[in-house]
Amino acid sequence: MTGVHIAALVALLAGSRGRLVATWMTAGIAVWTVVLTVTSVAGFSALGIV
Repeated sequence: MTGVHIAALVALLAGSRGRLVATWMTAGIAVWTVVLTVTSVAGFSALGIV
């Protein structure tokens, strides 16, 4: 298990609603996907690969 899975489990055990936890998890994954994609493209561009 990763930290994200443990955090979701802790949130559910603490009484948070499952749908709310899933929404925030999805939003977090989407934001990190955009951030990592943009920084990867910028890095490859700086190296002249793209």
